[in-house]
Amino acid sequence: MEYLELNKSEFDKNKNLLTEGYESEIYTYISANREILIKKYYDSDQVDINKIKLINKLKTGVLIKPDKLVKVDNDVIGFSMKYMKKFYPICVMKDIMTDEEKHNLLLNLKEEIINLRNQNCIYADLNVKNIITDGNKAYLCDSVNVKIENYNFDQISSTMKKYYDVKDTFDGIDCYMLNLLTIYLFNDINYDDIIERIESTLTLIFNRQKYIDYKGITDNDECMNLCYEMISDKPTKGFLIDHITMEKEKTI
Repeated sequence: MEYLELNKSEFDKNKNLLTEGYESEIYTYISANREILIKKYYDSDQVDINKIKLINKLKTGVLIKPDKLVKVDNDVIGFSMKYMKKFYPICVMKDIMTDEEKHNLLLNLKEEIINLRNQNCIYADLNVKNIITDGNKAYLCDSVNVKIENYNFDQISSTMKKYYDVKDTFDGIDCYMLNLLTIYLFNDINYDDIIERIESTLTLIFNRQKYIDYKGITDNDECMNLCYEMISDKPTKGFLIDHITMEKEKTI
């Protein structure tokens, strides 16, 4: 893996802060007349070079991989990556995408998480800010927060932790997170409220009471069975996107 070597004055002069996270800052930077992103860790001891090199070797067209390790005055401070300028978080794009566009995007993401899984890599933090899209193509951000070979996730989100606490395993967590995203994209539901909606909807159906027919939850028996699995203590195995219909929401 190559290095982008900079001196501190050069770096400070040309960097522009794009966003701040829990463990790092993301800067835009002009290198060789091209605008790139640089992820700079707050503490250089957080930079796991071997893990970054493993991620860099993945065969993927969707995960925004580290490109070069970045040295500032000979200290590795993080890594560079491609800057997708015209792509925005999926939570921003949700209301302007058609159901067909969402459907195709989710199918592509499903194939990609299977592809990564086959390379001993689990990308599970499929939250509404880590997926960027232009409405057609989607990319996965925060590539270092993966479980790959002997390396665990750098961080576990509250949603991922809830799954792990119930299942006591990371098996199926990527599938589970994609299913949450599927329900979120097709319905007028707050992302953090999805599990509560699944539980209450299935309870109402079981008791033969009125309920909202949410896409991905009540489309058919396969969807309902998968949703039961998502709130049970069994690891999630199936993908909702394989079973949902494109019918409009209706009240039962």
